[in-house]
Amino acid sequence: MSQARERTLPRQRRLCRGAAFFCEDGRMGRLLLLRHGQSTWNASGRWQGWTDTPLSEAGEAQAVRAGRVLAGMGEVPDLVACSDLARARRTAELVAGQLGYGAELMVDAGLREQDLGEWTGLTRDEIEARWPGELAARSAGALVPVPGGEAGGAFLARAVGAVRRVAARGAGLAVVVAHGGVLVSVERALGLTMPHRRYTNLSGWWLEAGPAPGDGEAEAGVALRALLPVDLLASEGPVVRAAGTQAAGAQAPVARSPGTRGASQGVTGRA
Repeated sequence: MSQARERTLPRQRRLCRGAAFFCEDGRMGRLLLLRHGQSTWNASGRWQGWTDTPLSEAGEAQAVRAGRVLAGMGEVPDLVACSDLARARRTAELVAGQLGYGAELMVDAGLREQDLGEWTGLTRDEIEARWPGELAARSAGALVPVPGGEAGGAFLARAVGAVRRVAARGAGLAVVVAHGGVLVSVERALGLTMPHRRYTNLSGWWLEAGPAPGDGEAEAGVALRALLPVDLLASEGPVVRAAGTQAAGAQAPVARSPGTRGASQGVTGRA
């Protein structure tokens, strides 16, 4: 396609050209899946799970800044979604405000963090002292059981199912504010091998969503594909890295939004 012809296409289709799906028919598009801003327990280093902790002052500022970054990129969401926990919902409200999004938030409890049972309220050092090696196994990618909490496999299925529900709404661009565990679950479901990756506040993934290839039923399954990781609070700008990059500390290019697919890994299923 010539550059002149590409400039005449609707903006959303230009951004998705070369990806697995076109966005122009309203049933498919991009998702920006983000971790919430800093909470009061993030600031004190305590594991939260389902505890409904609020954003800290720094977290509120982070959310406003992230919204301004997205606005500066020219992003206009058709949908803003979040988990039902206060730290995610408030982040979504603040980001949406900077983007001029005036519709209601899509609040889905399925997007909430894993129930961490007996780990809730503890620091990493306290968890390591009582359950040696469990955090290392978790960081390496194992779905270790959490005493008194939600089973890893059940959490993964819940979280990925909730992201698919958002995708099934057919928004050209959906901004989704969730939690670090949700991001890890999606990462694993997509087959992305990124052990020891830790998601900082307002970092996450650009995802591509569309109908799963299938059986011709009216309610098609939803396919998710990874485009690029993103960190909206990176000091050098909204950093995205090719989705196969795993080396710690590797230099990452600065980009405005993914125009082509950065990875071919994907998972299909029913929302």
